[in-house]
Amino acid sequence: MTLAALKRTIQPGTRLRVLAHWQEKYQGSERVVTKTQGNGFWFDFEGKRCWSPYPKADEITFTSERVFTVTPSDSKSWTLEIVA
Repeated sequence: MTLAALKRTIQPGTRLRVLAHWQEKYQGSERVVTKTQGNGFWFDFEGKRCWSPYPKADEITFTSERVFTVTPSDSKSWTLEIVA
């Protein structure tokens, strides 16, 4: 998968499961995408509306068609699975 394909896949209603996160409290949680834009997406999490920008191409590693890890320059990484 590529970053462009990921952007096409993440649409309103897509569920993302956090498999690993630099903050342990987020591991295992799910987020539901509510709105997408060219530079990121909005999602609902614990009753709050949150924003996530898409990572840069060199910050993302795809381990399968549904699982990817984001590692920004600050090395605080997280791994997400596209559930639906």
